Amino acid sequence: MFSFGRKKKINQDDESIKEIEKVVHKLAQDGNGRIRIVDLEAALQRIDEDNRSKPERKKQVRKFLTSLKPKGDRIDGEKFLQIMLERQKQLKLSFEEIDLNKDGVVDPVELAKAFSRLKIVLKKKDLMKIIEVLDRDKDFNITFSEWQTYFRFAPSTELEASLRSWRRGVQLDTINEQQMPNSYTEKERENGFYARHFIAGA
Repeated sequence: MFSFGRKKKINQDDESIKEIEKVVHKLAQDGNGRIRIVDLEAALQRIDEDNRSKPERKKQVRKFLTSLKPKGDRIDGEKFLQIMLERQKQLKLSFEEIDLNKDGVVDPVELAKAFSRLKIVLKKKDLMKIIEVLDRDKDFNITFSEWQTYFRFAPSTELEASLRSWRRGVQLDTINEQQMPNSYTEKERENGFYARHFIAGA
């Protein structure tokens, strides 16, 4: 029977890794732990739920798997898990770099300061677009779970590269209300963090 050998205790921040682990275990049924890329791609798209459109998520997952340069039409399951664990560590470091007050969430002001530190000029409306895409529960705060769900299959897990990709418009130019089923209503924008901090000029 195929075994992955990874026996570390998984904490609450690792829920997505648990999901990926389940996918890999389920798909690695050929006796040597190798998984068909087409099956892995389909499964990873199903476990990722964020505020982007399905075509956009599908495109990102496909690009990520292609970047791994698998041999043939299969990939080693254990190697894939190790790659995902390392990416999660890097995403955690990026998130903690933005979380200035270390309360476990990133608010709009902290995200704005992250762009400012990199001397990236970003309009308030564009900053709100980013937050709307990341913020699944619409509380105007970004948790690590929300952060890694969005960036898990991104081209880079480095903070600066991720933020600059937004600024170049790779994401912003394609974001609209139809692509964000969980986007804020006008009332939520008026009553939430947006009104208290951005309209006031924070």
